[in-house]
Amino acid sequence: MSSHTRTTVSFLGVSLCLYLAPIQSTIWNVTETPHWIGTLTAIQNSATTLYQAASPTLDITPYYFFGRFFFLIYLTLFISLTTLFPYASQMGSRSKSLHRTLSGFLALAAVGNFIAYWGGGWFGPEVRFVGFWLIEMPSLCLALIGLSALGVALLNHPARPWLIALLLMLTPLFSIAATMAFQYMPHGPVLGIAATLFLISAVASGPIKNGPALA
Repeated sequence: MSSHTRTTVSFLGVSLCLYLAPIQSTIWNVTETPHWIGTLTAIQNSATTLYQAASPTLDITPYYFFGRFFFLIYLTLFISLTTLFPYASQMGSRSKSLHRTLSGFLALAAVGNFIAYWGGGWFGPEVRFVGFWLIEMPSLCLALIGLSALGVALLNHPARPWLIALLLMLTPLFSIAATMAFQYMPHGPVLGIAATLFLISAVASGPIKNGPALA
């Protein structure tokens, strides 16, 4: 897959997350929804129109209806994560294993998300609790730690990708900031990851070259 295609996919993932996050935050928080989200009338109106058009044929609440679109964002994360593989592969077996582990954490988080939004809609809130709190969120936390660890490892990469390393190390802060802004998970944490991978896809479009040697 070309770097341009990865960047486009990453951008679509970020855009979808930015669209779904205020919708789910409004549904979940109701009267305690952050004020700034209430000003996004275009998003809220389009969500209402979309749900009303689909609801006659679906026996599903708005929470689960919009939540089930989230698996698409995980698909974009898997594609975006491949941007880091050339860097990790040049750092030896430990970095390559870390990259594979990150993919595993995101895959497990995606499974938890499916259980929460699909299984929860079918079988009740107890299943949603298992999928979200016991699978998805722990996996996302481990993925955030892994991304930061990979950023630290890239500081020793021969190409000296300082910006990419810095973005990776700051990913947990991006996720925390997004979660605080939207007051909703998993969209907040995942938005931080998606934004980081999009920025990395955008800046890592050229061939990898060795950077200046360290003194």
